[in-house]
Amino acid sequence: MRFIVFISISVFAIAFIFGSPLVGIFAETGTPVYEIARNGFLIFPFSFLFCGLNIFTSATFTALSNGKLSAILSFLRTFGLITVLLLTLPYFLGVTGVWLAVPIAELITMIVALVFLHQNREKYHYA
Repeated sequence: MRFIVFISISVFAIAFIFGSPLVGIFAETGTPVYEIARNGFLIFPFSFLFCGLNIFTSATFTALSNGKLSAILSFLRTFGLITVLLLTLPYFLGVTGVWLAVPIAELITMIVALVFLHQNREKYHYA
């Protein structure tokens, strides 16, 4: 678990720090596309803080033959929440809402994953 936290924080930091140079590879500095992508790179990397635990928890439930919980987590983070958030957040927040959809979906999924882990700790005898 510590390794997952370390990797999640590292990927977040790299993406956050080097976002502008990465965007500069694909878009000319000062253009509207560059500004939109650069602003997005200040928001989107927060999703990396949560996705490691989500993937780990989903894989754990798969390994424990609990496909139902694994599928719920996978569905939430890859389709369910993102779809709802992409349809609602831009209405209130514009382009920023588009960028926030994935980090918020990952955060909500992480909360659900932690609840699932807590509820099933005695059943599967982990911590």
